[in-house]
Amino acid sequence: MATLDEIERSIEGSRPVELYTFTLGPDVFRYTSAEGTVTFAGTDYPSLPLKRTSSTQAKEQKSTAVRITLPATSDPAQPFIAIQPSARMTVSVIRVQPDAVPATASIVMFDGFVSSIAFENDKAEMRCIPFNELFTRQIPRFQYQGLCNHVLYDSRCKIVSAGFKHTGTVLSVVGNEVTIQGLPSAGNPFIGGYLEIPGASEQRLILDQVGTTVTVLFPFKQVISGGSMDAFQGCDHTAETCAQKFGNILNYGGFPFVPVINPFNQTQLTKE
Repeated sequence: MATLDEIERSIEGSRPVELYTFTLGPDVFRYTSAEGTVTFAGTDYPSLPLKRTSSTQAKEQKSTAVRITLPATSDPAQPFIAIQPSARMTVSVIRVQPDAVPATASIVMFDGFVSSIAFENDKAEMRCIPFNELFTRQIPRFQYQGLCNHVLYDSRCKIVSAGFKHTGTVLSVVGNEVTIQGLPSAGNPFIGGYLEIPGASEQRLILDQVGTTVTVLFPFKQVISGGSMDAFQGCDHTAETCAQKFGNILNYGGFPFVPVINPFNQTQLTKE
């Protein structure tokens, strides 16, 4: 028996197979572009008519985007119909040799996430960006500003979301408006927060709250009336809210005393 590297270099013995893994929240979809089902590391990869462009190395030493074409009716494409999912779908493509030793040996061909998708007739084309594309973001991310730079409930904010969550029955859904039984309404604390279906990957930003009814940015795809819903309180990223609502001023990620007026000519320096 030969190793993966030896088979890859073989002219006659190489029989490469590509395996695709699409992950969206708790949902994982596995397929192969081979003609039949492939079992790898104890997991079955059913056959699906998949086609991708090559992932080459650019001059700046990062992988280029990959375009994956697949049936529009397939499970990985379905979440993007009508409304883009709130969570990010990740994509992993590995190359294996069925006769290689050890049997779990593989080569990573691509590892990234779906940035956009286009539908045409019965096909869907995903544009996938490698994870190292994230290194092109501006660093440092923090800005010298009055508002907090943290994302609410993240590791820098350190607020535990479970302490500001309300779980209730959905009484009604009308377009973007969702009414939740027993939702606290004093001071409209859920504006800027989000709704989440328990156990699902769907989240929706809360834009407004009137009593027990909240308005979300996009409607949910699935019918949720009568089901359970988690609502998480929001934050306007001011120091006052951080201190009074969350008691978290020690972890505040902004600069509340940034001057807004230029002391030399009395013109406005920044926007609060």
